[in-house]
Amino acid sequence: MLINKKQIRPMPRHVYVRMESLFKNTGQIDIPDAYKTAPHIIGTVEDHSCQEKDIRRLEHKLAIGDRVIVSHYAGRLIQDNIYDYSVKDILAIISGNIDLQAISQDVERCKWCGNAKTGIDQSVIMWEGRCPRCGKDKYGIKQPVNNPVSVSDAEVAEHEESIYRRANERRRRSPLLPQRV
Repeated sequence: MLINKKQIRPMPRHVYVRMESLFKNTGQIDIPDAYKTAPHIIGTVEDHSCQEKDIRRLEHKLAIGDRVIVSHYAGRLIQDNIYDYSVKDILAIISGNIDLQAISQDVERCKWCGNAKTGIDQSVIMWEGRCPRCGKDKYGIKQPVNNPVSVSDAEVAEHEESIYRRANERRRRSPLLPQRV
């Protein structure tokens, strides 16, 4: 709750919202404080000063204790985890006890061949159960390539020639591109 509701009241068309953290400690993984303070979008209405046209816009009478989704680009910090939002920054009113949480992709990464790029602390993503760089599976066993592709030098030369011919055709058709002999 606010320190003293009689001293601090929202201006007309404004709502005070106590923000919830999307990321919560589950016990096994400790989430750093920097991620707990990531942009909040879900909160509980602490106080409001809605007018009749605001109620028509929201199509719902806003009550203290309602859970809402707000725009994370708006809002000003009033007090510990309580933000001041304009009524137009309320995107949705959450009815019922819906558990909204952050979603992350479960991506399997190679533990054997190092970082994907210099300066990036993430390894290569596994493709069909094997690393495309080192060819090992998640247990470190080198897996054979299922469908090896073999291309002869003649096929490569023929492909390069066809690309060169198509580029020259485009140059001949377009008066803006320089002609190549």
